[in-house]
Amino acid sequence: SDFVKIATATWTSAVASVAIDSLDTTTYKYFIMLWNSVPATDNTNLQFRWRSGGSDATGSSYDWAIGTNYGHSTTGLSVNDDAYRACFAMGNNAWEGCQLELVIYPKSSAESSYQGNSVIMNGFYETNGGNPRATHSASFYDGGTTYYPNGFKLYMNTGNLATGDYALYGVKR
Repeated sequence: SDFVKIATATWTSAVASVAIDSLDTTTYKYFIMLWNSVPATDNTNLQFRWRSGGSDATGSSYDWAIGTNYGHSTTGLSVNDDAYRACFAMGNNAWEGCQLELVIYPKSSAESSYQGNSVIMNGFYETNGGNPRATHSASFYDGGTTYYPNGFKLYMNTGNLATGDYALYGVKR
């Protein structure tokens, strides 16, 4: 009873983004999202932004790191970026796209100091060249000690999300 399915959705025609707003951060400390998507445009990056009151946090305060492997390893990182880049150079052909698990931890007034506003992601995706990639990444948004997001958004850096689905779960405090 402490792990609750909150929402599910499927889309079969292109959408610009998937925004989840009005998260109940009083009841839930963490959110877990199972995500599956294919970009409409080849060679694009899946990105994440926090939201508060229906508005994106676009400030250059996202710190993130990513590591991928499958035959060879690659890494990437950024400090003070305008979004968290979760997958790089995703393909949009058959068997491409991504399947991810995201642990989403928004800061609320119940957390102290700089705890929260972090995302941990594990998954699998195919690059625009059909190269499989196991991936792990994490991000922290340094919006200050009193930035309390109640939503987030996933979108492509260029183009739309062609198809996809997700299930969102809340983990009670």
